[in-house]
Amino acid sequence: MSGGARRFERKLSAQELAEIFGVTHVTIHNWVKKRGLPHHKTIGNRLRFSPVELKRFLVENNYDVPAELQKLTNGDARHVG
Repeated sequence: MSGGARRFERKLSAQELAEIFGVTHVTIHNWVKKRGLPHHKTIGNRLRFSPVELKRFLVENNYDVPAELQKLTNGDARHVG
């Protein structure tokens, strides 16, 4: 987006992300700690994940991007690579 404007992006919870990857939410928490999975924390200390940031992380680290995550980013490649 021009001028630094950001469009609204729905963030994913750890449970939603776990469903996309076919793992448990505990595994998602482990990936955050051990692999540096990009995340944000809510005021209530809950994890939230940006689909675009996740896609970028996966591509940069040579991981496959799940089809559902690809759909959530609408094929957005502007932030990748």
